Amino acid sequence: MTPYVRLCAFAMDPLAICTENVFKACFVSHRGEVSPCVLTGISVKEGKPVEYYFQSRTYPLEKYLLGNVNTQSLAEIWNSKKARDFRSRFAKRLTAERPGMDELPSPCRRCYKLFEQ
Repeated sequence: MTPYVRLCAFAMDPLAICTENVFKACFVSHRGEVSPCVLTGISVKEGKPVEYYFQSRTYPLEKYLLGNVNTQSLAEIWNSKKARDFRSRFAKRLTAERPGMDELPSPCRRCYKLFEQ
């Protein structure tokens, strides 16, 4: 079986918004965990690190959970302070002349999805 490889164009500078579009979407895991992006909500066996490769380096994937649909409604999670704060950090980037990475939430600072075109 041939492994699946996705080839795409990458921008030299980070884009204002990533391909996950955190303004309109979120990820819900099989455990009900809600995160802003599939990469921040990957469910793996406890103690097993998950890493990704970007810009010739390996980085750990950081979990960033907003809530759990087993204990709250999706609307409550989406409108929570944590979720609104996460999205507001991206909203500020839309008006920046040259968006940097420092103002982003920690899991997003080295994410390749900000460079995909």
